[in-house]
Amino acid sequence: MVRSASADPRTARTIIMAIREQPPTGGDEGRRPSIQLMGPGLCFSTLISASTIFLDRAIALAVAGLPVWLSQAARWLSDAVSPLFVLPILAGVLIFELLRASVRPSHRPLFAIVGLCSGITALVSSALIKTVIGRARPYASADMGTLHFKPFSFEDAFASMPSSQSAFATATLCLLANYFPKHRALLLSMSLLVCASRVIVREHWLSDVIGGWTLGYLVTLVMVQIFARGAASNDAKY
Repeated sequence: MVRSASADPRTARTIIMAIREQPPTGGDEGRRPSIQLMGPGLCFSTLISASTIFLDRAIALAVAGLPVWLSQAARWLSDAVSPLFVLPILAGVLIFELLRASVRPSHRPLFAIVGLCSGITALVSSALIKTVIGRARPYASADMGTLHFKPFSFEDAFASMPSSQSAFATATLCLLANYFPKHRALLLSMSLLVCASRVIVREHWLSDVIGGWTLGYLVTLVMVQIFARGAASNDAKY
């Protein structure tokens, strides 16, 4: 007999249900994650290609003429959401939740685990992809050419696509947006601001942050599905 979900909103089951109300269980539902990935993936791939061809250079030239105070504000925002700053916070939240779980067995800190796993996966996957692609950053392109590549150079100047910081911020904020739906618009807007800040400080082209945003979103979607299935499987055992 399947155990009913706990009334405690902090339990793993309630957390996952808040993120994804109906986790797939098998059959046609079991194929739903791949379908969910295909749509956004194709859409954003088209957007990235169009941006690379038509918008990247124009946007890079435009941000070069922005006021100094705006560039400084963008730099501050970019530094404030750096993984070097946010990851320790997520790790601290996870440790706190694990300590609470040791005192209160009914409390399972899956939300903190999903958040940490999503952020780290976004960072690692983006680092691998940008190493393979080896696209030059805007500041490293003397003629502002958008198609300068040096694969496997392991140089920061050729690590532009995708934006790791955009991927990390999007993965974290999209998860929070699903967990706190009342603040979804604010949290998603924050992810877009982080992406914009990376363009303004000339660390990335527009298509780089679109790619980072897409990667962060897809990573969160996959992680939610994985943990949702795990939670459903555990509940079915009782």
